Amino acid sequence: MAQKDRYKELLKRYPDEVSKEQLWKICHISKKTARYLLQTGLIPCVQSGKKTRNYTIKMKDIIYYLKHREIYPEKYKLPAGSYNGTYVPKPKLPETVTASELQSYYRELFEQYPDVVTTRQASEMTGSSISCIVKWIRAGKVKAFPKCNTFIIPKCCLIEYMASYDYRNRRCKSKKQFEDIGGFLAWQQEKLS
Repeated sequence: MAQKDRYKELLKRYPDEVSKEQLWKICHISKKTARYLLQTGLIPCVQSGKKTRNYTIKMKDIIYYLKHREIYPEKYKLPAGSYNGTYVPKPKLPETVTASELQSYYRELFEQYPDVVTTRQASEMTGSSISCIVKWIRAGKVKAFPKCNTFIIPKCCLIEYMASYDYRNRRCKSKKQFEDIGGFLAWQQEKLS
């Protein structure tokens, strides 16, 4: 009961949208932790692109974070190397993102590619090696057709796999996949505004 009163008090004391500075004060976390949580999408925010005061965070998202931090503390813990400067935060997709939203983003992103792509083009699109693409095909994750000692892949099938839960939650993500996640978050903000 005391926790609910605390959250109600926070909602009364602060406006509906707050800055990063208010976030770290409300949550009793460091500035670095606040930046990590915002940059990785663990706490949803809107970035204005300014050099200072560029984050706008909704209080309901902060309350959600505070509630879930108590239940799942490991989820919100900073990775090793964060405080000695060797860790670079990597963006994460919010859990609310749907496969159809990702497919729309990838269709726009890859519109310059033909409707049927080679394994080399699929490698460029995903940032994964050609051998990795072939493994996906042989495992039945991506539909493809054999052609002269290689495979051709319908672009829509590759995009469908890239939007799937399996692809999003790969342990070893490529640099290109992280760039695509950051690009999707920016694309999503642009669509909402």
